Amino acid sequence: MVLVTMYPAKDGSPETTTTALLSDSDVVVYVAELSCFPAIGAEEGNECTLWNDTTFETCLYTAKSVASGAGTLTIVRSGAVHSSTSGGGIEWPVGTKIARTYTAYDHNAAKSNIESIDGRVTTAEGDITSLDGRLDTAESTLSTAVSDISSIDGRVTTLENTAGTDPVMAALIYG
Repeated sequence: MVLVTMYPAKDGSPETTTTALLSDSDVVVYVAELSCFPAIGAEEGNECTLWNDTTFETCLYTAKSVASGAGTLTIVRSGAVHSSTSGGGIEWPVGTKIARTYTAYDHNAAKSNIESIDGRVTTAEGDITSLDGRLDTAESTLSTAVSDISSIDGRVTTLENTAGTDPVMAALIYG
């Protein structure tokens, strides 16, 4: 199973504010301070949450215009990361709080990944137990073969040491 993408957090979840109206369908949000949001790495995005006292919207952002200072985030308002009070995009006024916060997506991704890894470990433990049993069988078979070889070697030595005995007769006597 493929693990769910997990996005880097931002220590302390510093918040900033929007600097322009964000309509319910806009995909670019203007913010006062972009250093509040982690850089985009191998995950090819990260999360941002807009909120007020009664409403929230979490979006995936896929681009930052600059590392710090005023600028823009390019956001995705659908898909696995997106969630909101209304279930869709929400219009947000200038001055709306926005930050990289811990979200339900973060929690669910971590939970899903832990469960997936736990399942893989359980499967690996079963495979190891099976291999251990097969190794025990191989060791037992090898031990029997060594014993058989030792017995044959002893019989050959006995035949070699039997002076004056006809080899055919010795074979019949000693097997």
